Amino acid sequence: MTRFTRAVVTATVAVVTAAGALVVSAASGAPAYAAARNASASSTSDQTVQASAPVNVQDGGDTGGPQYITCSINVSAPSKTLPPELVGASAYVTCDYPIASIELTEHVHKEGSNVDVAVDHVLVSGVSSAGTVALAAFCDPVGGVYTNSAIASIDFPAGYSPQTASLHDSASSALGLGDCGVRVAVPNVAGQARNVAVNTLATAGLNAVASVVTVHESVDSGHVVGQSPTPGSAVIPGSTVNIFIGQWDGSHL
Repeated sequence: MTRFTRAVVTATVAVVTAAGALVVSAASGAPAYAAARNASASSTSDQTVQASAPVNVQDGGDTGGPQYITCSINVSAPSKTLPPELVGASAYVTCDYPIASIELTEHVHKEGSNVDVAVDHVLVSGVSSAGTVALAAFCDPVGGVYTNSAIASIDFPAGYSPQTASLHDSASSALGLGDCGVRVAVPNVAGQARNVAVNTLATAGLNAVASVVTVHESVDSGHVVGQSPTPGSAVIPGSTVNIFIGQWDGSHL
């Protein structure tokens, strides 16, 4: 099981009050995950939003909820484990009272690239917290700065103001991924029968996941018509290769 080292760093907390004022203060105890090796993690920063209850609560009435509900988001800086190479990060939202729903999406990407290394997403209802863990097998011979970005959509209980809110946060770390360990080349299995392709990939130390796609030529039925990653790609042993098996639709004889 992948293990991340938990560290404590200083955070900056931005609090949005019910009146819309933004108050920024220093706070300690915000968690981050320091990389197991080859990382220089930056501190993370929280963003917090507070919703106020209906007037009858503020006047001493009782709607069954507190006068204020506060929700915060926090992310960890990306980190890397020992081989097999895994890059991972986490994000979570916590509220001090159950709310209507939390939708949280997390992306890990390398600076200067539009490609996500790892992604995770969760949508939960009637809870006070939600978390994601974006984790992926990945190798970067050069290394660089990796950023974990998360955004959450918050729906407060009926009657609270604001009714909805968005929270976002990000954290970066410099990962030296020059030692990428053993890699194998993905074989070209195009045109092979399903069982043959699975055996070919297994011989190379890779796992096959097959999906069926419609084809218009009977000759392609039961055979591999596509694969991902592409042939020749350098991947970690034990990686998954998606193969697409043709199923003839009977349109051509």
